[in-house]
Amino acid sequence: MISDILSVLYFFLPAIAANMAPVFVRRVPILDVPLDFGSTLRGKQLFGENKTWRGLLFGVLIATLVFHLQQWLFFTDFFAYYSLIDYPVFSVFVGSLLGFGALVGDALESVAKRQLGILPGKSLFFWDQLDFLFGMLLVSIPYWIGVWPAVIISLCIVLVLNVGVQKLGYRLGFKNDPL
Repeated sequence: MISDILSVLYFFLPAIAANMAPVFVRRVPILDVPLDFGSTLRGKQLFGENKTWRGLLFGVLIATLVFHLQQWLFFTDFFAYYSLIDYPVFSVFVGSLLGFGALVGDALESVAKRQLGILPGKSLFFWDQLDFLFGMLLVSIPYWIGVWPAVIISLCIVLVLNVGVQKLGYRLGFKNDPL
């Protein structure tokens, strides 16, 4: 079971990297345009100003690079053992898809927050910590369906780790809200 959990967490890495990327590139002076181009739903902005094309582009790019690194690392016994899939068999497009799914999950959560009146940058606890994984899981069902107990345990682990990373990002000045 432990090796299944490690395999699932390793499989999650492109999505985790995609979810973190927008925070680290927020000062890059390109594509700082909201994903929704200012569109509204029931008088409230759809995604909000914090969900940008820059974040989507860099998130998908980073996820793709992480997946490519996983393909390369697959040729070592250690990483091959903990790989949920045979990485070299798949196109790096799978990494792009995982990153895209993660960021779409995050964007959909923003729609819910806007409609609930939660301000951009403020947390909707639990959902904020796992939204990216729900999106990634939807696009990757064929790869993990056989190890779903490990996926559930891994979601709990990622929840705890994400809270820690968000608090660290707040202390380092990357985030305005500790959660």
